Amino acid sequence: TVDGKVTNLRYAYAKEQKDTFDDTKTVILVIFSDKRLSKEALGNWGTRTGMARKGQVVCFEVTIDEDANIKQYYLRYREPVGNPSGNTYQLVYEQETFDQNTISGKVRLKEPMELFGAKIELSVKFNASIMK
Repeated sequence: TVDGKVTNLRYAYAKEQKDTFDDTKTVILVIFSDKRLSKEALGNWGTRTGMARKGQVVCFEVTIDEDANIKQYYLRYREPVGNPSGNTYQLVYEQETFDQNTISGKVRLKEPMELFGAKIELSVKFNASIMK
């Protein structure tokens, strides 16, 4: 929910990538979206951002480290809402499966929060194969 408008994030994609902060480690980028994403959109954050600004997609993305901690998140919405990676303490990842092939569970905000002037609420249950 962003500013009272409910968006169903029906799709979950998971992609293994190098850790931005430590390139000796890998992390899993999980992209939740309300629409199916093309290979181009999955591989390029700029494409996702452009689509979101045009109102074509809503994405909430989290980066999860090998210890199952959320390190970063980003909301791609009509307006550039931002990348408040320092506020990850407000997010919870309730792990069900996290192995080399699959990640599943629930990602939620502990409570609604305001992010660059927008009120955000989030709770999404997911199961995704990890793309290498």
